[in-house]
Amino acid sequence: MQWEFKILVFDDLDEAEKELNQWGRKGWQVAAAGFSSDLFQHGYLVTLQRPLDPDRYPLPR
Repeated sequence: MQWEFKILVFDDLDEAEKELNQWGRKGWQVAAAGFSSDLFQHGYLVTLQRPLDPDRYPLPR
């Protein structure tokens, strides 16, 4: 199975929730999430995934 991934960075959890809900309606699911805090960048990091062939490999609900 092949997957497509996107990495998003958010400063605010409310902003993240709104945008992630929109991605979810397009068939994406969260693969990993965490918080980054270093000298150059800080924020909430979210990796989204979806199968390249969603008809053959539907995402679990």
